[in-house]
Amino acid sequence: MYKNLLEGLSPVTQTIDSGKALAEYLGIEGDLPETIALANGARLTLSSKKDCYYMTTPKSCSCKGFTYRRTCKHIKELECSSSWLFSNLGVRFNLPEAA
Repeated sequence: MYKNLLEGLSPVTQTIDSGKALAEYLGIEGDLPETIALANGARLTLSSKKDCYYMTTPKSCSCKGFTYRRTCKHIKELECSSSWLFSNLGVRFNLPEAA
């Protein structure tokens, strides 16, 4: 039986330097990208003070707001961007119809 080693772990806030390094590695241009997409619907979100990146997943965020309220604007923005992407997939990727 396999066990998910990350199960139950909370997201961890990342430094600006680690965000910049990841963005450079991924080929993302710009000084401080607002978001950096990660696997499984997660992303790093630049804080409003621009002093760190919050690790945001569909279920959790490393910001103080989520710690206190169990919800935050970062998760809401992630949900909105995800729903926009999925609602527009048909427009972006027109698959041929079956004969």
